[in-house]
Amino acid sequence: MKGNDAKTIAEEFLSCTGAAINAGDFDSFAEFFSFPHEIATFDEIRILRKKEDMRPIFDGMQRYHASLGVTEMVRTVIEASFEGADKVQATHMTRILSHSRLVQEPYPAFSVIERIDGRWLIVLTAYAIQDSPKHSAILTGPIGNAESDRS
Repeated sequence: MKGNDAKTIAEEFLSCTGAAINAGDFDSFAEFFSFPHEIATFDEIRILRKKEDMRPIFDGMQRYHASLGVTEMVRTVIEASFEGADKVQATHMTRILSHSRLVQEPYPAFSVIERIDGRWLIVLTAYAIQDSPKHSAILTGPIGNAESDRS
């Protein structure tokens, strides 16, 4: 990451991960995440132990976006701040569009980005998706050896 203020770091992550999502490039997408990685929705918390645990989520989101005819995903940083020298906490809003038409209600997400061994990596992402149980289920559904935080 080239930026050195919290908002720029968060914006660079959104830009890079967004480009990888749009290109369908899992390997480029996954390189921005730390493992284990925590994903949370209103319904579930999921711990991904390794990169391969993220693949079904990425592929599921690709299929979900295709089913909606998504042509653009607009993500905007709302707030970002340092919590110590090596941790950024950031909130962003996501709008999913098909030819400028909103196909799902916008939703906020919260991420924790940490500098680990000199690299900034996303360690946690929490999504507040209220109107799409299918979207939420893709993020936290059954995934290989990933573990649910609920018993």
